[in-house]
Amino acid sequence: MKILIALDDSPYSKDVVEDVAKRAWPENSQFKLLTVIEPFCLSGDAEEDADLLEAQGVVHRKRWQVAEKVCEQARKKLKAAMPDSDVDFEINEGSARAQIINTAIEWAADRIIVGVHGKEVCPHNLLGSVSQSVAMHAPCTVEIVRSKARHKVSSKV
Repeated sequence: MKILIALDDSPYSKDVVEDVAKRAWPENSQFKLLTVIEPFCLSGDAEEDADLLEAQGVVHRKRWQVAEKVCEQARKKLKAAMPDSDVDFEINEGSARAQIINTAIEWAADRIIVGVHGKEVCPHNLLGSVSQSVAMHAPCTVEIVRSKARHKVSSKV
């Protein structure tokens, strides 16, 4: 079984990794951890302002470092829980929705596992926009892990 796990640097992704690590998976399961760095642009004319260009470069490098750290920590956690499984990671740039779906297609994933941030801005939206889009357009089963501990009870649902 090939399982694609979409991660970011939020506590919700840690919950996803914890959930995956405590399960019994079929023998020879393969896991691919995917972090997507979405485009980031500073306002102003960065091409003409050396300070803006430098700042943008610093932010971009920092985001890659954070993504590598998130993936490496998750990889170690999963390998400790499932030493016989293949666990790799990939970092892509672009739209998270598109990158998750395209990676699932290219890798022929059997399942995608994503977390949900559940922003409280609109409690009537039960799924985040990325998880909802992935669930609607994925080429395989999508599992959305929602942490009970991180969500408050809302009377608006």
